[in-house]
Amino acid sequence: MLTRRSFIKMTAAAGGVAMVNPVTVLAKRKQPTGFFNVHPFIEQHPEAVFIIKTNVDKKTNGEAIKQVGLDFSKSVIVPAKEGIPLSRMIPIKPNLTNSFTSKKHYPKQAAQFPLEYGMGIVTDVNFVEGIIEGMKGLGMSGKQFYVREVTTPWDFGPRGYVDMCWRQDANIKSLFDNYNELDKNDLNWVDFKNSEIYKKAPYLWPVNAKDTWLLNISKFKAHGMGLTLCCKNLQGTMSTPFQHYCGADRTLKEIERYTIKNVYARAKANYERHLAAGIPRWQKQGDDGGYRMDTWCSRTLDNVSHTPAGLHIIEGVYGRDGDGFLSGPNKGTYSENEAWDYMTNYVVFGKDPYRVDIIGLWLGGHEAGNVGLYHIAMERKLSNVLDPRKVPVYLWENGTATLKKLEDFERKPLKTYYLQLENETKYRLLDEPFDYSKVAEGPRVLPKIETVRMLDESIPNPANNAVSFEYGLPGSGNARLEIVNSSGRTVDLLVEGRHEKGYHMAAWNIGKHNAGDYVVKFRSGGFTRVEKFALLK
Repeated sequence: MLTRRSFIKMTAAAGGVAMVNPVTVLAKRKQPTGFFNVHPFIEQHPEAVFIIKTNVDKKTNGEAIKQVGLDFSKSVIVPAKEGIPLSRMIPIKPNLTNSFTSKKHYPKQAAQFPLEYGMGIVTDVNFVEGIIEGMKGLGMSGKQFYVREVTTPWDFGPRGYVDMCWRQDANIKSLFDNYNELDKNDLNWVDFKNSEIYKKAPYLWPVNAKDTWLLNISKFKAHGMGLTLCCKNLQGTMSTPFQHYCGADRTLKEIERYTIKNVYARAKANYERHLAAGIPRWQKQGDDGGYRMDTWCSRTLDNVSHTPAGLHIIEGVYGRDGDGFLSGPNKGTYSENEAWDYMTNYVVFGKDPYRVDIIGLWLGGHEAGNVGLYHIAMERKLSNVLDPRKVPVYLWENGTATLKKLEDFERKPLKTYYLQLENETKYRLLDEPFDYSKVAEGPRVLPKIETVRMLDESIPNPANNAVSFEYGLPGSGNARLEIVNSSGRTVDLLVEGRHEKGYHMAAWNIGKHNAGDYVVKFRSGGFTRVEKFALLK
């Protein structure tokens, strides 16, 4: 049983210019709390995107990649006094698309490309396993995790997912057959509202089921849709043939009874409107042209808007150029046109899939304004930003977020074959300058006045035994945040110096301090806040 001496008790000190309500924070977790949540700074800033810089030497270093996933899980998905019950089912959607290494299904490609060559084209199984192990440390059972992907079940084994799920006692299941051939208990039908294509659609149970918390874990790789990041990754949560987004009218005919009235006329009208509006490359004609891309965008946005996820992640410990599968811009051992893998060493994540993808595109060497999906998302009011420079970006390191300029992150170019126009090479970067001033974007979320507050009003992260503070500046300026003991000595100077406008985070490691009375002081310009608290051990 938790005792009073297990807690930090904070009370407002007299004389402070600004005060907060008293809060109680668990100093050290001694038992499962019954709830978890995304770290409070991430949860309370869905407008932001967070980037982890990893340091893995090679893509075959599974142990190091698993540690990345484990560290991610421990610092990002944390225990809470209230939030998401630990009893929830956790569907996980990795990117597990076709590797073309099945001798039965793709004999020609399997003969040309060995299994080892194709290993870089899916969400790394070691990263996923690290996340599962970290979440099990919160008090969850492996049986609560369901790995779901509609395509290529013949790749589940070679890619290590079957063995991983066996080790973790998690559930993975082949659900590749047509929806009308599957057991009804394997499907979860969802009614759609405000959609452009679907009236309803079947998902792979338990995706979109009650009492679930979805983890969308995409891969950092090029594709015919640009980079196949978080929004596209959710495509594989639907049952066959609903997930066949890429065939335009042909695939719509297979599910016509579940589409909206006059779907073909509406799709044509949408395309013509977007073409007239000047969405880049929409003028490309043919089976791989703008109309096909437009219907793909509509179906993708229908899906994303009806498939809420607890967290959207791009696993980019290593990334792939080309078509995301086997072909690409490189002359290699097995082909004149190979896709290659690169140690990109990024994990990108956040609450908003559109913002996460926009930053992922930029990191991959592309301008988001050149990709039509994000224009149409704004038109449908599913997103309010297109310019990656307007997205607050934080370096996530040891459980702490540091606001950065986008240019502080090195770009890792991954060439794509997205909507190739005349006289262009097939594989290229979509790096043409884009005039974002012509797009009506929403305002950046900024504090109106200086603010500071403790975030860990539930439970600090046991991985680093730290208490987090959020402080906000409406304009650039100096800020100072310090912890002072009962003798008046500063024991930790958490923040000092000039800061950019926006929200910031600081963490105080309580593990190295003795029990006693302390004061936290925050100053910025003429703003001051003082709080007195007792650390009890």
